[in-house]
Formats: sequence, structure tokens, C-alpha cells
Amino acid sequence: MPTVETITSFYDGYLSHLDKFNERHRFVFNTFDTMGLKGKSVLDIGCGTGITSRHLADKAKEVVAVDLSSVLIEHALLFNSRPNIRYFVSDITEWKWSSKFDVICMVDILEHIPEERITDLMNSVKNLCHDGTEIYLNIPTGDILRYLHGNRPELLQIVDIPHDDVLELFKMIGYLPAYYKLYWQQYVEYIFRTETYMTTTFDSIFKKE
Repeated sequence: MPTVETITSFYDGYLSHLDKFNERHRFVFNTFDTMGLKGKSVLDIGCGTGITSRHLADKAKEVVAVDLSSVLIEHALLFNSRPNIRYFVSDITEWKWSSKFDVICMVDILEHIPEERITDLMNSVKNLCHDGTEIYLNIPTGDILRYLHGNRPELLQIVDIPHDDVLELFKMIGYLPAYYKLYWQQYVEYIFRTETYMTTTFDSIFKKE
């Protein structure tokens, strides 16, 4: 697997692929707008050029945005800054923050983490959550990535791992899916909430009189 340095170098040169708003952003933002972000603190993991971070900041109280690439963060600071966004250049598996977030966003991140770092990623996410934290995940389907590996490898990024184990990964840190949607036959979005929250919710719904 590539090193963190190699991956960082790849994304330093990937600016032209990430600096334009597209229809997928529109789809993701429509979901964000249903999540009740007003007054909340949000972490945008793998924020890239900050297009998603800027939209989140227009809805939320504060946004902290983290990415490996200093080139992408420099672009974000120039074109997608807001008074309530703080951008950081860091590997999220090593990044430390003193408080917890109300919402954590992971758009096209999980599939780009080397397999040997997945557990580190999930533990880092867990450490940044409180009991009420929601996690938004958006990821290509395993089928589409397997198709690209076999037929269009030139469209893949430096790490692009199919994930059929998403539910297991989040259950490992105490999270269950509260929402799931397959869209365009290529991508899946989830909203995860803590297992405790979900259990309490179901118990209240199906409570016997």
C-alpha cells in the first residue's frame, strides 16, 4: 500500500479534479439541509478544496475541516473560507482536538484510507464523538469500485478500496445506521447514530403499554 507521504503527494496534484461544484455536491447538500445543523459543531474529514465545508458553515455554528493536502487547504482558504471555518492540514488518524463534535462528515474518505489504517481512522472518529454525535458517510458502492478496478483503472485514485463492511466498521465504534440511501446506482449515503441512541429510540417506538 502507498505511504501517507505518497498519498499526500497524489492529492497535492489533484486540485483540478476537486475544485468545481457538481451535481453530486448538490445531492449531498440536500441531505445536509435535512440534518438540522443550526447551532452545531461539525467536523469535515478529508475536506479537500472546502466546497463541502463552506456549505456546512452556512448552516452550522462552526466547522473544523481537515485534509492531508496543504495544496488543497490553501485553495480552500482562498476560495471557500468563512468566519466560522477552521482549516487544518493533518492526517486525521493522528490529528488531535480538545472537544467533541455534534456532526462528523466523511464524503469520499473511507475508500481512500489504506486497509492497514482503517482501524486507526475509526478509532479517531470515535474519539471525536459524544453520545449524540451523528456521522454522515458518503461512499461509492463496492460494485462500482470493483468495476473500475477491472475495467477503468485510470479513473481510480491512488487508494480506492471497495467496502462491503461499512456496517461492521461503524458497529465496531458503537454506531448503527439511522438512514441509508443508494443513489445513481453508484453511491451510498448513510447517517449513523450511536447504538445507545438507536436502542432508546426503538424502545420508545415499540414500547408496550
